[in-house]
Amino acid sequence: MKKPYLLTSILLTILLLVPCSAYSGKDHDGEQEKNWKESSYREGELLVKFLPTVTADSRKKAHEKHCAQMLKEFRLKDGYLAHVKLKEGCSAKDGIKQYAQDPEVEYAEPNLLIGSHMLPDDTHFTSLWGLHNTGQTGGKPDADIDAPEAWDIARGDGRVVVAVLDTGIDRRHTDLAPNIWTNEAEANGRPGVDDDGNGYVDDVYGIDVLSGGEPMDLNGHGTHVAGIIGAIGNNGRGTAGLNWNVKVVACRFLDSGGNGTVDGAIACLEYVRTLRDRGVNIIATNNSWGASGFSEALYDAIGAQQDILFITGAGNKNLDNEVVSHYPAKYYLPTIISAVATDHLDNKAWFSNFGKRSVHVGAPGEGIVSTLPNNQYGLSSGTSAAAPFVTGLAALLQSQDMLRDWRSIKNLILAGGDATDDMSITTISGRRINAHGSLTCNKKPLFSLLKYSTAVNIPATLSAVSIDCGTPVAPVTLRTYFSNETIELRDDGTGPDLAAGDGVFSASWTPTRENEVLFIGSAAGSEIVAPPLDIVSSVLSAGTVGAQYSEMLIAKGGVPPYSWKVTTGSPPTGITLNGATGELSGVPSTTGTAPFAAEAKDSNGASVKKTVYLSIIQPLVISTQSLSGGAVDIPYSDTLTATGGKMPYAWALSAGKLPNGLSLGGTTGTISGSAVEAGSFDVTIQVVDSASRTDMKTFRLAVIGIVAQAVPFGTVGTAYSQQFIVQGGIPPYAWEVVTGHLPVGLVLDPVAGRIHGTPTSAGSWDLTVQVLDGNGMSAAQTITIPCYQPLNIVTPTLPAGKIGMPYAQTLSGSGGRPPYSWSLASGALPPGLTIDEAGRIAGTPMNAGSYSAGIKVVDENNSTASATVSIAVAAQLVIDTPNLSSGLISRPYSDDLAAMGGTPPYTWSVLSGSLPDGLTMNGTSGAIAGIPGSAGTFTCTVQVTDAASESAAAAVFLSIADRATAPELSIRFFSAPFAAGAGKVVTLSATTKNYGPGDAG
Repeated sequence: MKKPYLLTSILLTILLLVPCSAYSGKDHDGEQEKNWKESSYREGELLVKFLPTVTADSRKKAHEKHCAQMLKEFRLKDGYLAHVKLKEGCSAKDGIKQYAQDPEVEYAEPNLLIGSHMLPDDTHFTSLWGLHNTGQTGGKPDADIDAPEAWDIARGDGRVVVAVLDTGIDRRHTDLAPNIWTNEAEANGRPGVDDDGNGYVDDVYGIDVLSGGEPMDLNGHGTHVAGIIGAIGNNGRGTAGLNWNVKVVACRFLDSGGNGTVDGAIACLEYVRTLRDRGVNIIATNNSWGASGFSEALYDAIGAQQDILFITGAGNKNLDNEVVSHYPAKYYLPTIISAVATDHLDNKAWFSNFGKRSVHVGAPGEGIVSTLPNNQYGLSSGTSAAAPFVTGLAALLQSQDMLRDWRSIKNLILAGGDATDDMSITTISGRRINAHGSLTCNKKPLFSLLKYSTAVNIPATLSAVSIDCGTPVAPVTLRTYFSNETIELRDDGTGPDLAAGDGVFSASWTPTRENEVLFIGSAAGSEIVAPPLDIVSSVLSAGTVGAQYSEMLIAKGGVPPYSWKVTTGSPPTGITLNGATGELSGVPSTTGTAPFAAEAKDSNGASVKKTVYLSIIQPLVISTQSLSGGAVDIPYSDTLTATGGKMPYAWALSAGKLPNGLSLGGTTGTISGSAVEAGSFDVTIQVVDSASRTDMKTFRLAVIGIVAQAVPFGTVGTAYSQQFIVQGGIPPYAWEVVTGHLPVGLVLDPVAGRIHGTPTSAGSWDLTVQVLDGNGMSAAQTITIPCYQPLNIVTPTLPAGKIGMPYAQTLSGSGGRPPYSWSLASGALPPGLTIDEAGRIAGTPMNAGSYSAGIKVVDENNSTASATVSIAVAAQLVIDTPNLSSGLISRPYSDDLAAMGGTPPYTWSVLSGSLPDGLTMNGTSGAIAGIPGSAGTFTCTVQVTDAASESAAAAVFLSIADRATAPELSIRFFSAPFAAGAGKVVTLSATTKNYGPGDAG
C-alpha cells in the first residue's frame, strides 16, 4: 500500500489461446475466436451454458460424463451457466472439445482472467478537478462535471444502491463507512447462517467470491472506485464523492493483485441480481475491469441484469475498441455504459481506449484523488476512475427522481454531457458527462449511429441512439445515396432491437452496393456515413505540346457531387481546371512538369487536398527514316528510335510481316535475327509511350537472297545453261564465283547471272556464287555442278539361244549417272525371254528364229539411251544320220553324215570306236569316204559341234561285206522333216540299190 495521495493502480495484460469452443450461434461479429487468442484464462476451468430445457439431473450427468466438477451454477434468464473444474490432466482445450459435442450444451468457454483499469502515476494532485475544475491543477477551468452546481439540486439518497464489483471495499474508511450498504437481516442474524434466505451466508456488506468472507479490499482499487461514487461530502475531511448519500454494496472477485476470472464476475452479477430481485434498489454496477477476450458467458450474465445499468471503463491501451476489442466495454447490450477517461484539459486521456461507435461517454479519469484502504487517500489514473464518475451520476439521477428507470438514467447521462472536440470523435455521445447538465436536462437532443455495415450482400444490423434528454425521439430513418433505399429503424424490442423504449432504434439491412453513402437521422439529429473522401488522382497522364488535353481528376468517398479548385501552384500553361467537374483541359503550349495542389470538397462540406503532377511533353514521333537492308542467313540488327512522348516506349508490328527469322523487340525497338527468306517486306511499326500515346510509320525492309533452286547436271558435249534469280536486292547486280571453279567449258555471265557453255569433261565441281546489289548488299549460294559422260548402251550384239536351253545375258552401259534402269522400248524378245531393270535378259527360248528388240536404259539423272539388239534362237543340235550305207571290200565307199539344229557351220569328229580300214571322215562336211579294206560291221560314236560350240553325238553302224557273199544294198534317204518332236510320226522317202552278188530280201 502506498502512502496517502500516492497513485494506486494495476495494469493487467490479458492473453488467451483457445482453439475451439461450442458457440451459441449468437452474432457477436466473430469476436470470440478473434479475441480469445489475445487473452489469458484459468487453466482447468470452464464456463458451460446449458440449453433452457436441460434438467438439473441431466446437467449433473453431463458434468460427470465429461469428468468435470461443478463449482457453482448460475441461473440466467434463458438457461443455466455452470462454473466447472476439470479433472486433473484435462486442459481447457480438451474440455471445450468434449462439451462441444454434447447436444444439451449451448456453449463452453474458458474462464477468462480479468484485470482492473488503473494506470500508475506518481504525480501528486490535491484537488478534485473532476468535480470542480478551476485550473488548480494546471488544467482548463470548468473542464469538469459541474458537481457543485449539481449538489444544489441533488446530493444523493440512501435508498439508492450501487454495486462495486472489484477488489472489495474498505468499509471502515471514515469517508465511506456511512455509505456502505448493510444487509440488516444478516447483520442482526446468526453467524454462519443465511438469515435472509437469499442463498448467501453472512453477506452483511456484500460477498467475497474468492474467500467466502467479508469483501475487504486488499488492493485499494475497489476502495478508490467507491470513494469517487460515494465518499461522504461536507464532512470536513478527505474527499467528496459525487453522491454524499448513497449505499455501496461490494462484491470482491479481483484478488490482491487486481486479477480475477469471468466466473467470479458472473458470481458477482448473480449476487447483484438476487439482491435486486429481493427488493434492494440497485440501480447500477460499477465494473472498472476488463479483458481483450470475448466471453459468451459474461455477455449472457450482463444481459440477464435487465434492470441494472452495467457501467465500465473503455480500457487503458490508447486503442480504438472497434479495431482492437476490449471487454466488457465492447459488448453491444442495452444496459451497458462504457466510459473514456478525460484529463483536466478536457481532452481524451493519453492512455484511454476509445470508440466512436462503441464507447458511450467521457468522464474524468486522469489524476483522480479518492479513498484508499486504512483511511488513506491517493491519486490514480485510468478508465477505472472514469467509470465510477458515471456510476455516481447514475445514482445521483436516481436520487433526484426515484421513478426513473435505467433507460431514462442512461439517456440523461449521455444527453446531459458537455460536447467536446475530443469526445466528438472518440465516443458515441460526443460528450463528457456533466452532472448538472443531466439533472437539469432540457431540449438537449442527441443522435448517434451505433452499428452499420456497407459490406455488399451480407445481412447487417443498423442501430442508432435518438434521444432528447431521457426520451427517445422517433421516427429514425435511413436513406441510401446510390441505391436510393429508405429504411425505418424501430425501438420496439423486436428483431434486431434489443430493448424497447431505450432510445436505441434498430433495423436489419442487406447492402447491395459497394461504398454506399448512408443518410440516417431523426428530429434529434442526423449523420452521414460515407467512405473517407480522397483524391485518387496523383500523377496525371502527360499532355503533348500543341495537342488537345483532357483528363478528369477523380475523387472517391465522401458524399457526391464534388467541387474542385486549385489551392497552390497552377496547371501547365494552356490547361485549366473545371471546378464543377474536375476536368483538366486545354491545349498546352510548353513542355515541363507542373505540380499543383487540387482540393476536392464533397456536398457534405468535407474536403481533401492533394498535390498532383501534370507533365507536358513533345509529340511522340518515330525518328528512324529507313531500315538497313539485310541478306538471307546473315545476322541482322537495326534499332528503331523515337523522340518525344514519355519513356519507356513499347514497340509493335502494326501491319505487314517481317521476313521469317527476324523479330521486333517490344521494349528495345530492335529488329534482329537471321532472315531465312529474301524479298522486299513492307511493315508498319507502332510505338506506344508510357502514357499510351502512339505513332506509326511504314518501312520497306529489303532482304537480298539468291532464290534456292535445283542446279542441273551437265553432260559432256551437250550445251548447258543455269539462270540464277535474286530477290530483295536493288539493281544493278554483279555476279561472280567467289570460291571453287566452274566445270571446264562453262562460264558465269557477271551481269545476267547465268552459267552457260558446253562441258568438256566429266566430274563434280563445288563452287560459291555471289551477287552484289546496287546498295552493296550481297548474297551467296554454294552449289555443286556434276558433269557426266553421255549415256550409251555398249552391248549391242547378243549370243544366240537354243530352244529349251536356259539363256542369260546382261546388258551393259556407259556414261551417265549410275545406277541404270533397263526396259524393253520396242519390238519383242524371243518368247520365253524377259529383261529386268538391271539389264539382264534371261529365260528359256521357246521358238527358233531371229528376233530384234529396242532396249532403253535410264540413269539416275533420268537421262536415256536406246539400242536395237538381235537374238537368234536355234533348234537343238542333233545328228540325223544314225545308220550309214553298207559297203564292199575294195570297192569305193562314200556316205555323208547329216546334222540339224544348232548353229552352222558344223565340225565333225569320231569320239569313240573306229571306221573300217580305208575310210575317213571329213571334219567339215561330215562325209565318210574311201575304199574299205576289211569286211565286218563297225560301230563308232561320232560328234558334231556347231558354231556356238554346242555338240551332239550319236553311234553309227557301218557294214562292209565280202563281195562274194553279201548283197550290196544301199538305202539313201532323200527326204525327211527337219526335226521331229517326241512321239511325232514322220514319213521318210528312200532308194535301195544292191551292189553285191547276193540277193537282198
